[in-house]
Amino acid sequence: MLAHALVVVRERQKRRRAAVTWPDDPRVLLREAWIHALPVDADRLTETHVWLAVSLTARSDEARRILSEINSGLDRLCEATVRVLAMPHEGTAAARALRAFTDGLALGAIAQPERFTPERITESLDFYLASIRSS
Repeated sequence: MLAHALVVVRERQKRRRAAVTWPDDPRVLLREAWIHALPVDADRLTETHVWLAVSLTARSDEARRILSEINSGLDRLCEATVRVLAMPHEGTAAARALRAFTDGLALGAIAQPERFTPERITESLDFYLASIRSS
């Protein structure tokens, strides 16, 4: 059942991303990709709930495989963000820090939705991305 929930989430995300006209500027594109990955509306918050629930309870090989694919995609987004915005020597550590930061935003949206509003998540993301650019 968890694997099926992840499949539904992943298909919804694919359809949503396919409907977007992505900007040419890689910096703007990466920010938009993060907006699509973070819980900034009801659909994405539901997807985040599913991701967290499966992360905590996945027992089947199928659920773990799908979860691994989703997490690998998030890791690649972190790596691409750092590659475009940060200094080359900051690569792996900066990508891990970005992943921890964005996972924290996702968890905050679930655990404290009154504090981690879509506006605060977006503001925090923009601040973090700007800090990567200025390092």
